[in-house]
Amino acid sequence: MGYIMVNVGFTAFYAIYVHEDTAASHLKRIKASKAKKVASIDLGNGKFLGNIGQAKFLEAALLENMQNVLDIIAGKTTASDLRKAMREKGMI
Repeated sequence: MGYIMVNVGFTAFYAIYVHEDTAASHLKRIKASKAKKVASIDLGNGKFLGNIGQAKFLEAALLENMQNVLDIIAGKTTASDLRKAMREKGMI
């Protein structure tokens, strides 16, 4: 049986440090408008702490979409068809 290799890239120079730092706290002060979009803690007086980002975010994305990635590699679907289906379901 052969192996399939996939390269995953990122454009932010700090991404590899964020990705590998599992001990880091990703709680940051955020604006009220952003607090509605992420898991957050209301500190009162319009101040919030929000969970922004996570370690292993590249790995998590791949694991969450493993079957989709395999289907694309196997030629069962295309990335554009997958995006279209996700839009129709309100996922993106």
